[in-house]
Amino acid sequence: MNDQDDSQKLSFAKDVEFYSQAVSGWFNTRLEHDKSLLTLSVAGLGMLVGFISTGIGSIASLILYIGAIVSFLICLFSVLIIFQKNSTHIQDVLNGAKETNKVLEILDIVAKVSFYIGVLFSSIIGISLAIQNFMKGCL
Repeated sequence: MNDQDDSQKLSFAKDVEFYSQAVSGWFNTRLEHDKSLLTLSVAGLGMLVGFISTGIGSIASLILYIGAIVSFLICLFSVLIIFQKNSTHIQDVLNGAKETNKVLEILDIVAKVSFYIGVLFSSIIGISLAIQNFMKGCL
């Protein structure tokens, strides 16, 4: 009977360790995702500032620039707020509070959507600049 108790304790310890590592892996993956959004949004803003130095040729371009800059800023600030609220949320979970946080879920969606919109607008700007430069070369 003693061997069975030891086996159950070992099995329980393995389950606890597995759960611990799974949660740790999940947090690290989420954190890396948010760090990537933050880094890429800052890079996107830098790229847009570089593009602005080539000149804004139309109202449509101006609207795209503003849309892309605002989108990357929304993503940036959303991720910064997520980082701030994550520590409180983790503490709440450790204290036995609810496991989901609607504010964090909404901020996560806002960060992703605004980043994708910023990428889309930046891509359109880049393509239009490439076409303009190509057309200048052909004329």
